[in-house]
Amino acid sequence: MSVNEMAELLRRWGLAPPYVDSFVAEEYTIDSLKLLTAETILKHIPKEGPRSTFENNLKLLRESGDTLEGGEGEDEDDEDNTPLSSRRAKKRKLDNTQLQLILSLPDKNSLHKALKKSMPGIIVLGFYAANSFLDEYTRNLLCTQVIYKELENDFNRLLTRDDYSSIADDIVVLFPTEDKETWYSVVQKGKATTIQGRLRFKYYSLRRGLISSQLIKPTPVQTEINVDSSISELGDDLEDASFQWLCSNTAPWSEVLSKWGETR
Repeated sequence: MSVNEMAELLRRWGLAPPYVDSFVAEEYTIDSLKLLTAETILKHIPKEGPRSTFENNLKLLRESGDTLEGGEGEDEDDEDNTPLSSRRAKKRKLDNTQLQLILSLPDKNSLHKALKKSMPGIIVLGFYAANSFLDEYTRNLLCTQVIYKELENDFNRLLTRDDYSSIADDIVVLFPTEDKETWYSVVQKGKATTIQGRLRFKYYSLRRGLISSQLIKPTPVQTEINVDSSISELGDDLEDASFQWLCSNTAPWSEVLSKWGETR
């Protein structure tokens, strides 16, 4: 493992640049970090606050047990002479190192914690770590995982505007290059307002799937208001006839698409 990989790991842990530079100056690698003593850590990070965070992350790193033995100093020209099984083993070690970096980061919020628990979530985190942005594929993965998380304890849960806004805020905290309005926005529609964004579209897409699978029953909007007053937070959307139709219908598909277009 290289010094640069070690420095990147420390930055992801949130360690301040002067402390990172201190470890770089001593040419530590990720493997040699695991050998640090309490005395050496104190030397490099004298302040208790950042030192506690560092020690917690170092503990997680040690418990992961992954190493990259023999990774440094190998001549790339010798790769053609390396047995295929050895090259595959080395590639697995590299993959495990990236996974280790992703999982060892402190949780920024509950969404971050949830994404670490699923393969799609780890793909999203890994892509962003490698590229500093999300593409269409990873946004779609993220949106699905987010709504799954919100509905995991109640498939029939009704998301409010406050819910959408809070989720969008969590996404931007975790992926700073994302625009909140991509995920949630409120726009004027005549004298009323309506919700737009990926979260709302994905929520109703999954809701229609749950209805089609008979996992939840379609319920008239007015009945839902009487059962759960929190839906009133949806505000002017409740006066949208197309919106109300979408809450309870999944077919015909041509009409679903038409009604969805009318709500945007």
